[in-house]
Amino acid sequence: KNRSEQVTRLICNVITGDLRPINLVDGRHFKNLMKFLEPAYDLPSRQTFTRNIESMYSLAKAKLKTKFSSANYIALTMDLWSSCKLESYLGITGHYMEVCGCKPTLRSCAIATKEVGEAHTGENIARWVESVMEDFSVSPQQIVACVTDNGSNMVSSMRILTEKHGWVHFRCAAHTLQLCIHDCIKQENIKRALGKCCSSFSSVLQTITEGHECIKLVMDCLTRWNSSYEMLLRLVKYQLILRIVLRDETVTPRNKASHLELRESNWILIQHLVELLEPLKAATAFLEGDQYVSISSVIPVIKGLYEKYNTTLPEEDSFIVNFKRDMSESILRRFSTVLSDESSSSITVKNMYRKATFLHPAYKTKYFNRPVAVQVKTFCLCIYIYCYSYTGDKLGNTGTSPVPLESSTRTAGVLSLEDILSLGKTDNSSDSGEEDVSITEGINWYLRQKCSQADPLTWWQANQLNSQLSQLTAKYLIIPATSAPSERCFSSAGLTVSKLRSRLTGKHVEILNFLHIN
Repeated sequence: KNRSEQVTRLICNVITGDLRPINLVDGRHFKNLMKFLEPAYDLPSRQTFTRNIESMYSLAKAKLKTKFSSANYIALTMDLWSSCKLESYLGITGHYMEVCGCKPTLRSCAIATKEVGEAHTGENIARWVESVMEDFSVSPQQIVACVTDNGSNMVSSMRILTEKHGWVHFRCAAHTLQLCIHDCIKQENIKRALGKCCSSFSSVLQTITEGHECIKLVMDCLTRWNSSYEMLLRLVKYQLILRIVLRDETVTPRNKASHLELRESNWILIQHLVELLEPLKAATAFLEGDQYVSISSVIPVIKGLYEKYNTTLPEEDSFIVNFKRDMSESILRRFSTVLSDESSSSITVKNMYRKATFLHPAYKTKYFNRPVAVQVKTFCLCIYIYCYSYTGDKLGNTGTSPVPLESSTRTAGVLSLEDILSLGKTDNSSDSGEEDVSITEGINWYLRQKCSQADPLTWWQANQLNSQLSQLTAKYLIIPATSAPSERCFSSAGLTVSKLRSRLTGKHVEILNFLHIN
């Protein structure tokens, strides 16, 4: 009996983990396989497996609720999605800090893939989010921030939740960067070149063969991040092969090739675009990560990008100069919350960005001018005094000492950003750690430390005894910089709700997606 239960559980794991349909167990060949592997095993019915998966969901949900109950702060990301059946779903992911044994770790989880049938108004979205949080026993006070895209209904819903519960709304940094790209590729010559590339691909060049190697060419897609860059990069890489294919009349008829082939001026423009868009690709790839601290890098990355595009060289031609000018203006307009030092209606978001940057040991005040640096340090002074005078429970000090992570976030994406990060530093920032009568010794000690580009959680754990500032990391460093986690949630949901599984109910879609991700 024990072995039989174990086999049944493993088959359930195959269904949920590998995104297989539940009716897999009804298949004739699957039954023959199980009969060959386990002759004594009595394969349960599809209905039994459905009930077992529902029980797995209940247990996993209860486990997640227990983790949420012990988390002082939780950050959310959310997005809306439509399946191939044109059914709408609201995806919500949660992000919090958990101490596993001796390691402080950022945790990401799928909270809900909720089917929604009503209009996607701001009021309805706010009500759906509150319902999901109540279902998982998460109090509004635990939510420190929520990250969404720039959709008007999402902005409207977060305005309601901010007024009602005080949640801080962050707009997805990666989505905003893509809007900057769309602002700049509206130039007529760029639109013509991109249109020519798309028409070529959609006609005869979607797949070409070089010897025995199959070369896949990427198509530009308005809703897919960096797809324009990927398409142009692949074009440049396989430029010679593309020209050979277009000249081969056995593959491409001459009457069709004549209007598909790109002119030399178009190839030069494409090469320029690849070089100009590459920093945005690197920035997006880094900021959309959810397994490491990303919110603290928004100010350094955006300031570095602005300085890069705001600087022109005498030898650059007019196309590059105009593109850089348009990009710097777009970044300045769309990231005013990050770049502007003036007070605005989004001062709370601005301050959260600043606090997160200050708490990153490699950044501190390097990206602030002196008045802003003093303002951030003054805030931390108030928090420091509160931690010193009271128990610090409100700041996430549960009495358990976290310890460093084994791995650093120094991935390939981070390394490619070093030049960008170096551009955004402010010359008149104060990071020398000089004695200041208004700053406590704990903050002065922190400013005196020389830190490389390292994982902030690891660094703070190793130095937590030297500064009370380490207690702030559980609140300000758990927030994702983008809404990419909820986008990934829908990637697996899209594989779950396929044309071959169109009879799945919304509840079972949520159960299967929850178990697959978590």
